[in-house]
Amino acid sequence: MTWKREHTLPSYFLVRCLLCGAETRFTIDELAEDDEGPLLDTPLLCSGCGNDMDARLERDLRRMAAAAVSIRYFLPTGGLAVQPKREKSWSVQVVVEPM
Repeated sequence: MTWKREHTLPSYFLVRCLLCGAETRFTIDELAEDDEGPLLDTPLLCSGCGNDMDARLERDLRRMAAAAVSIRYFLPTGGLAVQPKREKSWSVQVVVEPM
């Protein structure tokens, strides 16, 4: 039997400003923190009008980005030579359903 871990994880968030209608793209890697902090450590701003994002929404986006990065590193994709240990026997897929 062959074991393969595959993930479908987000690579970026697309945020639309309701004031000007502009869409701003923030990558997972920009928002997630590493040992030195996030790559994008300034407040998140609209690319159109410069509106700053609410701190609670920014916090939640950064947490979702950190979770995606954690899954990516803790459960790397690819073929497995042996059956995975119980804690690493998962494959994750993000599903987005229309509201």
